[in-house]
Amino acid sequence: MFKALGLKGTEREWLNAFQRSHPELFAYDGESDKLRLILGVGRSGTSWLSRVLSKSTTPLRFFNEPLHPFRPKLPFSNKYDHTAVPYCRSLGDDHPLVRVYKCLTLSDYDWDRLLPGKIICRDDRKFSFCLVKEVHALLATEALLKKLQCATLFITRDPVYVVDSLLSFRRLNAPIWQNESRYVRDGSFLVRYFPEEAYRIQKYYGKNARTFNKKKRIIMNKMLTVGIINKMLSSLADELDFVCHIRYEELCEDPEKIFKKAADFLSLDMEAGMLDYLSSTQKKNERDIGPYSIYRDTSQQLRRPLRFISDTEAEMGRTMLLECALI
Repeated sequence: MFKALGLKGTEREWLNAFQRSHPELFAYDGESDKLRLILGVGRSGTSWLSRVLSKSTTPLRFFNEPLHPFRPKLPFSNKYDHTAVPYCRSLGDDHPLVRVYKCLTLSDYDWDRLLPGKIICRDDRKFSFCLVKEVHALLATEALLKKLQCATLFITRDPVYVVDSLLSFRRLNAPIWQNESRYVRDGSFLVRYFPEEAYRIQKYYGKNARTFNKKKRIIMNKMLTVGIINKMLSSLADELDFVCHIRYEELCEDPEKIFKKAADFLSLDMEAGMLDYLSSTQKKNERDIGPYSIYRDTSQQLRRPLRFISDTEAEMGRTMLLECALI
């Protein structure tokens, strides 16, 4: 499962369905140099980062999480999240993930045929770059970026706050990271990224399953999985010179400086309009206060009280993350 992914039966079926449904895209080789990716686990600030950067005066196309609604439906898992893919070191040219990302750069296409809903948020006719924000299929990031070789931002956030933010509105039945919590326990992945901590990581997953009630088990497993994915992204950013790692906490402490750094890295112009929009997102907007709103009192985000996780559960989680060298 964790060797270089050739096309499995379900992936070959997907490729055939893709060719039948969208022959123009099937024949298109893509322009990876136009891609600009923003990747991170959900609830880490990916929306804030991508939406502000999408206000650049640079001509852009902007996709917001295209993998999950893409049609034909991606075939990686039939449980929890169909976009969840195990870790792999390489992907072939016809792998569905490579095909999807590359096809996003095709000009003059009816994207509603592939992406129902408001997934394409901006589409300048002569765009210079295709900005893509994504939170799914992150364990394939290493292989995907080695194939695409495009400028990419990673954003990470304290796992305690990530999980608290998720569970405060999705509650315990949220299926997110369920598949990943299994995939990250595979020996090949642990040897690649956690050669010294592999035993402790495996021990904590086992302890969580044996020791805790349902609520604590879910909280601890999600914290551990988020911490592992964050550490993987951080390690990749150290290895790949076309990747920049940004921490949500940095964005909150000095938004203008860090957004300027992000815009420069992606070769996006940052002018007055983007700065004004950034300023507007740093305070609450009573007309946009849902869980997906990017309008926050930014100065309070680093110290806000936990909403779902108790202080005791947070302390237990931090102890676990520290012992596994994940924070």
